[in-house]
Amino acid sequence: MSLLPATNPANVFFETQLIEEAPAKPYREGRRLGNRITCGVPVAYDLAALYADVGRELPFEVRTQLDQHEFWLLRLVCTLHIEPGSAVSWADFAVTFAHHPEIPQTAVILNEIGTTVIVLVDPADPPIAYDLYPKQVTDKVQVEHTVEISPSLKFGEISVSPGKDALTLKYEKLYPRITAHGKRESEIYWRFTPGTGSKVEEGIKEMDVIVRKRQGVAVQGTIRITGRGRRWGIIPDPVALDRQQFYF
Repeated sequence: MSLLPATNPANVFFETQLIEEAPAKPYREGRRLGNRITCGVPVAYDLAALYADVGRELPFEVRTQLDQHEFWLLRLVCTLHIEPGSAVSWADFAVTFAHHPEIPQTAVILNEIGTTVIVLVDPADPPIAYDLYPKQVTDKVQVEHTVEISPSLKFGEISVSPGKDALTLKYEKLYPRITAHGKRESEIYWRFTPGTGSKVEEGIKEMDVIVRKRQGVAVQGTIRITGRGRRWGIIPDPVALDRQQFYF
């Protein structure tokens, strides 16, 4: 299959910042910490059209659902800008999907949406995240444990003394840095954590999701970013709330 262009983080959809909380009582109008998160404009591709362009068939599992559903690839991107002397302990990038037959005139529309077909929205058949990427990214740390094997062939940890026989076992312990949540659900999010480091890594974060939606019905996507900074900072709601929403 042909390569798809990456999302452009310079095309800013909305921006938010960490703000400082008082030690005892949080307040929203505090001094901003300077850690910014910018969200690029999402990009949506009709998977049926993509596969047709390269002369390939969609997987059988997907083809059996095309009489009532469409499958879209949604590419998402955000950038974490960390100022010197501050840090982000964790951050969530969340998207909620809902069918939305009526689209506001000022809406951010990712693709041309037809209006000639009227489809009743079934609450029992909402748009869902058919699959997500990345699902999990981890740091691996090798850990050593010194054990002895008892006569009953059971392992037990011991304190090694000179002349005592022992067995050293090695294994890898995983520390997640990115974890996805919400497969086959209407609400998804990626959680960014430090892994083996002391803070979430700054820079560009790219995410992809395949969305299944009803034929001929537009989907409203709502992006929300939450997190916590080193000095008890929180990520507030963006000033322009409508910039959180897009349609495809």
